[in-house]
Amino acid sequence: MTSLRSMAAATAAAGLAVAGLAGCTSSKADQQPAPAPAPASTGVISPPKLTAVPTLKKEKGIAADTTMADCSAAKGPVKANGTVKNTSGKSSDLVVVVSWIVPQGSDVVARGVAVVKGAEPGSEHKWTVASDVKVDQQVQCVLSARRGAIAKA
Repeated sequence: MTSLRSMAAATAAAGLAVAGLAGCTSSKADQQPAPAPAPASTGVISPPKLTAVPTLKKEKGIAADTTMADCSAAKGPVKANGTVKNTSGKSSDLVVVVSWIVPQGSDVVARGVAVVKGAEPGSEHKWTVASDVKVDQQVQCVLSARRGAIAKA
């Protein structure tokens, strides 16, 4: 008899455990999607001495006022050029930055900076930047531009 009671108790306990687990599951509507994994690093580390980008006071992005006509993207000396326009109603400093990045991981491996000080309203300026890519991986050019007043150091 004792063994029957032990078996019955064990069976009841197992049944309760299964029922308890069933109550812990959630519906698909309650489940959150898993976050996307971060891009895998390529092992490339940005050089410690990238060209410095000036700090601007009252900065405003001006990507729509900036064009990049050409940008080389191979190992060795690289160059990019284009135009930037001051579409504001006042004299401004313009800063154009081209970053050469490794697409996977977005590591910046080279950077060029062009500065136009005191650009008059409506004026358009040609810019050229150069740098040196030292990695044996595919790189791409990324353009950014801002206007404002260069902060004094």
